[in-house]
Amino acid sequence: MKRGVRRRDVLALAGAGALSMFSDSLIAASDSPPNRPAKPPGKLALKRIDNIDIYTTNLPGLVHFYTSTLGLSFFLPYEPANDWAAIDFGNLTCYMFKANLGEHPPRRTMGRVPGLDSFAFEVDDLDAAILALDGKVDWLQPNPAIWTHPSGIHYRYRSFYDPDGNKLYVTEPHKVS
Repeated sequence: MKRGVRRRDVLALAGAGALSMFSDSLIAASDSPPNRPAKPPGKLALKRIDNIDIYTTNLPGLVHFYTSTLGLSFFLPYEPANDWAAIDFGNLTCYMFKANLGEHPPRRTMGRVPGLDSFAFEVDDLDAAILALDGKVDWLQPNPAIWTHPSGIHYRYRSFYDPDGNKLYVTEPHKVS
């Protein structure tokens, strides 16, 4: 018996709810309003990263880590029997799905290995974040580090792993105007 919901179905359900709220004022992306010409082909207008996906063999453990250890909230109600979760990462949604193929790759290191490396969570006070996470996460770096750009923008950060070995950071950005 196949259980769970495909990502496409989750997004369709979430989108249907949003569309029902604004159905009078929205027009499907494939349709052009009768009084407005269609956008020229080939013009891409990316806005922001909406969501990311993590596949895991330990969905309950990963959900617990992100919601309990890191204190993040669910974006959509979590129903463990459906084998997926949607967690609000602040400026994007992280969909987590039960993996059904292969093994998780080895943990990423501090070197510049090709591929997607990490997620960085912004904090106001890096030292307070480290204190709150100490004993709850597996730190990759023994101490915070600093990266500085010649413009004066700099980041204090420290990296750690989630239970699946995905690399994360807590980072304290210092941006100049």
